[in-house]
Amino acid sequence: VVFREFASKIKEVYGTYCRNHDSASQLLEKLLEDSSKATEITRFIDKGRPDIQAWDLHTLLIKPVQRIVKYPLLLGKLLEATPVDHPDHKLLMSAAHSASQVAQDINEIKRRKDLLERY
Repeated sequence: VVFREFASKIKEVYGTYCRNHDSASQLLEKLLEDSSKATEITRFIDKGRPDIQAWDLHTLLIKPVQRIVKYPLLLGKLLEATPVDHPDHKLLMSAAHSASQVAQDINEIKRRKDLLERY
């Protein structure tokens, strides 16, 4: 239910994030070339290390991009494990469909951005 209700907001937020991820990664690469900025970035990441399960900032930045494609898989697995006559089956089916649609829409947004950058 939650995914279905927030699908448009998730699409908006994740779409913006995924569309800008490559640029952010390139900017990070540039910043890391400067040793003082690299030290500052490393220090910042190290402060959060106990709470963050990431090796470096690149790993942390890719997490939302990877996560958006995992939602349909997770909901699909839940749907497979839920009997058809279970009261939540229809809701899970709807949520799985919404999650798949959001992931497809975000992939399309990214594909279009990549095409525009190439030409």
